[in-house]
Formats: sequence, C-alpha cells, structure tokens
Amino acid sequence: MKKTIILLAALATMMSCQKNDMHESVQENDVINASIEKIPSTKTSLDTNKDVLWSDGDQLTIFKYTTLGLKYEIMDQYAGRNYGSFSKVSSGNDDVINAGSTLKHLVAYYPYGSDIEIKADNNENPTGYTLTNITIPEYQEYAEESFANGSFPMVSISEDNNVTFKNVFGGLKLQLKGTKSVSEIIVYGNNKEQLSGTASVTTYVYGKEPTVQITDGYTEVALQCGSGRKLDAKAVTNFIISLPPVTFSKGFSVVVFFTDGTREDITTNKSYTIERSTLLTMDSIDVGSEEIPVTSVELNFQEFHARVGNIFTIRAYVSPADATNHSVKWSSNNKGVATVDEYGNVTAIAEGTASITATSGQHMASCEVTVSEALNIKIAKYIDQDNVDHGYGILIGNTVWAPVNCGYHVTDYPYGKLYQWGRIYGQGYDGDATYPSGNKQIIKTESGVSLITSIQPADEGIFYLGFGTDEETPHDWTSEPNNTLWNSGKEDTPQRNKVYDPCPSGWRVPTKQELSDLGPYYSGWTTNETGQNGFWFYGKRTASETTPKIFLPAAGYRNGRDGSCGERAYGYYWSSYGASNGSSYCLHFSSYKPGLYGSHTERSNGYSVRCVQVL
Repeated sequence: MKKTIILLAALATMMSCQKNDMHESVQENDVINASIEKIPSTKTSLDTNKDVLWSDGDQLTIFKYTTLGLKYEIMDQYAGRNYGSFSKVSSGNDDVINAGSTLKHLVAYYPYGSDIEIKADNNENPTGYTLTNITIPEYQEYAEESFANGSFPMVSISEDNNVTFKNVFGGLKLQLKGTKSVSEIIVYGNNKEQLSGTASVTTYVYGKEPTVQITDGYTEVALQCGSGRKLDAKAVTNFIISLPPVTFSKGFSVVVFFTDGTREDITTNKSYTIERSTLLTMDSIDVGSEEIPVTSVELNFQEFHARVGNIFTIRAYVSPADATNHSVKWSSNNKGVATVDEYGNVTAIAEGTASITATSGQHMASCEVTVSEALNIKIAKYIDQDNVDHGYGILIGNTVWAPVNCGYHVTDYPYGKLYQWGRIYGQGYDGDATYPSGNKQIIKTESGVSLITSIQPADEGIFYLGFGTDEETPHDWTSEPNNTLWNSGKEDTPQRNKVYDPCPSGWRVPTKQELSDLGPYYSGWTTNETGQNGFWFYGKRTASETTPKIFLPAAGYRNGRDGSCGERAYGYYWSSYGASNGSSYCLHFSSYKPGLYGSHTERSNGYSVRCVQVL
C-alpha cells in the first residue's frame, strides 16, 4: 500500500465505511470492505488530522474463516480514498477453499504475502491469532511525504466482511536540508536492535494492540531514493522510514549517501522509542551542503560627500544571495579621515578622502568618501516644483533633509506653505495683521464639498474645513482611513505617492520614524540668521559647531475646524504616517513651553512639511 499523506508528516485516521457506500455489483461473499483505525492520541509529533489513502493495486491477505490465505485487491474506484472495497483475486484453487482448518473469525493482513500462515491461540474460543512467515523488507522505496509501498503492515480481526485495520508499525521521520541529492539512507540501532527480516504478528480479538516479533532479522533498514532526491538548502525534505516498535536503548545512527558518492553520518546517543502507530520526528539537520562561493560585491555608493561629524551607512550586496558565506569585512584606507565599523557605518573624522572597502571571499568593492567642513553636503539638490534651486540638502544620519520648508518662496512664503494632510497643494495666510507682510495668499473655505468618494487632491488655494456638522463641512478625507495619500508603501519602506505628495521630484514627505529621529538633540526655542523663530535639530548627534543640523521655523498653523490661523509661536510638521482613525502623526513645538512633542492630530489642520531623501 502506498500511503499518500495529505499534509506533511502524518499518519491519519481512516473513516469507517458504510455498507451502502460500497460496491454493490459484486456479491458480498467476494468483497472485503476495509478501513483503518483512528490514530490514538499520543505525546508524539503525530498529526492525527491527516488521512492515509488506499492506492491503486493495494492487496490484502485474507483468512476467511479458514487457514487458507486468499488474495484480495482494491477496486479501481477506491484508489485515493480513505476507505475501500477489495475483491477476491482468483487463486486457482477455489474448489479447496475449505481445505484448511476452520477459524472463528475473518483475519486480514496488509500487505499480501503468499507464504503467510495463521494459527489461533485457542481453536475453540480464540482470543487472538498469530501470523507467521511475514517478511519485513530490509529495503524500502522513498515515497514523498509517506511510507514506502508495502512497508507499513496492518492487521484486523472481524466477524463479517467489514474490517478495520490496526497499524503494526510506527515510523521515523528525518527532516534534512542541504544542496546535494540523496541516493540512500540507512538506519540502525547502536545496540544492534532487529529492524527487518522474518517476523510474526499477533492480533487480538478484544481490542488489545497487535504485537510484532522479528524471528530472523537484520539490524538495519535502508530507504532507497532511486536516481536521487534533491535537497533544499532552506526548506526541509522529509524522509519517512517504517520501523517496528522498538527502543533504541543506546540511540540510533543514520547514514546518508549522496549521488556524488559522498556520505554523511548522523549519530544519536540517548534512548529513543518507536511506538506503534506513531511517528518519531527528528529536528531538521543540515547535510550534504556544497560550498557556494561569492561571485561579486556591490555597494549602494561608489562615491560619497560628507561633512565632518557625519555618520552614514554604506550597504554591501553580495551575490549570489545563497552563497555559503556572504559575510562582509569593512576597512578604511585612511582612518584619520573616515572610519567604518563592522556593519558599514562610516564616521567622517576630518577633511580629506578615504576609500571604504567591503570584502567578501575573494571579491571586494570600494566607495570613495570625501569629507569637508561645508555646511551643505553635496549629495542632493533641493529644486522645487517651480524649478527654483535652493541648494543642497543636509545629511543627518542616513536622511537628507531639504534646506527649506515645502512651498518656500523667499518673499511670498519665507516659512513655506501650510498643507492639509494628504493634499498636494498648500496655502499661505489670510493677510491677518499679526503676520509679516508678503503672505498674500487668501484662504477660502467651502462647505458642502465632498471628497469622500474619490479623495482627490483639493484645488490650489482652497482650504477645506474638515470638522463640524454634516451640513457645515464635508467630513471628507479627514474621517476616511485612507492612509496612503502621502506614502503608498509602508512606514519602514516608504514610497512616494506622486499624485498627492507636495514635495519636488526625488523628495517626499518624511515618515513618522524619520521625523521622530530628529528629536534626540534639539536647541529649544531660538532665532536663526534670517530672524525666524523655531528649533534647530541635530538628530541623534550631540550639538556642536560641526554637527549637521537643520532649522525648522515656527510657521504657525491653520485650524481645520474653522480656518482660523495660529500665531507663529507654534511649529507643526506633518509626517506621512496615517492612523486608522483618520488622524495623522506630526511633530510640534512652541515658545510657550519647553520640549518637543509628537502626537496624532486632525488631518484637516494646515501644517508645515519638510521634505526628505534617504540614502
């Protein structure tokens, strides 16, 4: 019987078949209806929810109330099912079917064996029967996720033609990983326990579990894999070997032979027991791994311009991805200019140049690092949507920050514009006398305008109220959990949403984490060289004359409920992070109380945006 196991590593239950579900065109006397016992609950790794299925060509040995063994074969329509009907195969001696001694019961054995003999323990009132001359094969044939054909014996006693088999054997499941192909696996006990050969099986009338005794045996079992079974380096391949109930008192050993002529020996040194109707599953083992050499190393930068004090990361990509050893060693040829740690983190020490090299195996790649005292690092220019060049971005960690706020104009919008979250267009101020001159953009509010359906970017210059009654305001995107308007990727793998992102090409709205990373070191309320109030930010670096820093001006805010302006004693900066409740994360500070704060707030508010790039 080839036992096809539906899911991984399992013996399983056979459902008892109904008489009316069996083949009706064959006379009852010529048909045996067979199912397999339910697997008992054990403390092993056995999964009892999987089915063992009959296969085409399966045959039974039937002692039908006589000691004459008959051959029965499964009917075609039951192959692949967990129950089956078997019909008698003509033995050529049907005329002497009653020549043997009479039995009180019908006894069935899987698989068929022409030499099997049977004896009752008590002819008048038997409590059990012993089958002898049973052959337990020394060699088994590999079957994917199953036992070898005919290697898993079963036995049954019945008082009619409906039999439920009890499993006689258990099994060993080996989980192997590697890159070679397995040709054969040999298992043997370290104390020379008998595992195959000639055996007897005793089955009992009143539910007692059957027993097996090997009378003339061999101390090993071999699982043969034909032309070879290719292993996988990452996923386990299961090899299931049928074994009699046995205790390996001194452990057992496994020899794995490969198609290339090599072998690998595995030895256990503690006691293991194979139980009837269970699988002993071993932890996964790496065997037969061939050395896969590194063929190339590439870096994400070939050259890099940094300011003294900068810390940034160079990433190395080793090919192939499954190389046996793809570790990387980092080095600098000028540690007085730039150093590098074991993870590729580079620290700019002093002005000059240094070559940072990554080596893996026999291959290497280098990045030329130029360190200067310049304020703006020549990495990425910030050119706005109107094609105005605002100079180079400022590198803090691995993040390049724009030198000015989004929407900046030297005269009209020196603080940048204010943006409602998820919108491509920003607005200026309404000309309130409390604000400096030059902020001439007029804010318009419209009620009854709904963006719920399409969530399209609002018109330029229009500020949409997002809160109030349904009659007053649209409750558009501010209550919709549409969190991808500024980031169509994920928080840790952001992707600019080109439709809505207000930043110029190559830049995007910062993530929550990027905005939060500015916070460890900051100046507190201060005034920059142009007279704007706000905070200096140094990221995770202690403030000093040479530490890269950016200035975020307090641009005030626009209230999303009524369109009113908040004074420039406040600075609010959006992230691209959208919460499920329709709010979004921002970083804010003020002149009224010390400290830096992060919070989720209403998306209809108008806040500043500072664009970023990531190296």
